[in-house]
Amino acid sequence: MKARVNTFLNIRTGTPEILPNNNPLDKYYSPGDVIEVVEIVNGQEYKGNSIWFKLDTGVFVWSGGIDDNPKTGAAALAYTNAEIAKLALEQNLQYLKIKFPNILSISDTVYDFDNTESHVIVLYLDDNNASELPDKLEVKMPDGMIRTIPTEIIKDVGSGSISVNQKDEISNGKFHGSVCCIVDTGNDLKLATAGHVFSEGRSTDFGGELAIELQTQAKINKSVIGNWFFQVINSRNDVALASIDNFMEDNGCISFRDKDHYEVKDQDVRKTKVKVISNVSNPKTRDAYILDYNTVWGVKYNNEKIIKSNIIVIGNSTDRNKSGTVSQGGDSGGCVYEPISGNLVGLILGGNSRFTWVLPLKEIFDEYNYKLS
Repeated sequence: MKARVNTFLNIRTGTPEILPNNNPLDKYYSPGDVIEVVEIVNGQEYKGNSIWFKLDTGVFVWSGGIDDNPKTGAAALAYTNAEIAKLALEQNLQYLKIKFPNILSISDTVYDFDNTESHVIVLYLDDNNASELPDKLEVKMPDGMIRTIPTEIIKDVGSGSISVNQKDEISNGKFHGSVCCIVDTGNDLKLATAGHVFSEGRSTDFGGELAIELQTQAKINKSVIGNWFFQVINSRNDVALASIDNFMEDNGCISFRDKDHYEVKDQDVRKTKVKVISNVSNPKTRDAYILDYNTVWGVKYNNEKIIKSNIIVIGNSTDRNKSGTVSQGGDSGGCVYEPISGNLVGLILGGNSRFTWVLPLKEIFDEYNYKLS
């Protein structure tokens, strides 16, 4: 049967489970991709669901990430505004990027925060040249009908890059960042920060738990607190963990013990206020708003620019056109959380002059069975 992917969905090889080594090429499907399912199998339980699909290519995907009844024919008339926006993105993405090279990122997201069905296609521009950019996009529905979806143009975003208690500085002795949270790896506690703090601003991926010879000293406020333990940088993650040999949790530390990861949804866009904590920006604790999520950007590391997905966009205003960033160099790895629930949104990856980029941690922590603490 055919099925349509509804989120960014990792491809798993060999067995239907999440392992550190069964997605060796970091491949995934994107929202809107249509796949061919040949077998329904039981596998590892994830988010309360143990049903996996085996595809015609021999790989496995988790069933919670796809719709097994994509709408066709008369049923296409029942598509929601959000579903039409996803189709518009799928059908127009490559054309827009080729035709308008000043587009940095394209996203389908909510326009009116009082109406989560008011989806638009947001075009984030490197400059202020919006000439010939469309104010709406055509969408060909499965039954052949043509629908349209409006665009929202955000000018002068600028090229983005990484930004190198949670207000403390964490470093490898040369490159500095901020602390996100405390993590229980099963044996002891670790501090989480951005992976590029360990790799000195480069996109080098060390693939998980570090070999002994790579477990160099980690420092908090220039004092050694332990050794680097873990680092992953790929298209969806940028995280490192450092061990804590001597640790006393002070009153200023935001604990996520007995808390969870905050799952961003449409109703959060341009509405939900979050707290941001990091070492460099002043004040070190500040407010921001969720402006977009599941976005894709080209991120500049010191050695290369790589495409990263899964990015949550936050800024200091609910208006994307008036937003300013809430981070700067040295804030990478800082903490972003939702204050009402107390749940962790993610860590600061970097950003540009208009927005701060945040990466959620649930997916990578679940993969390694790490817990918030």
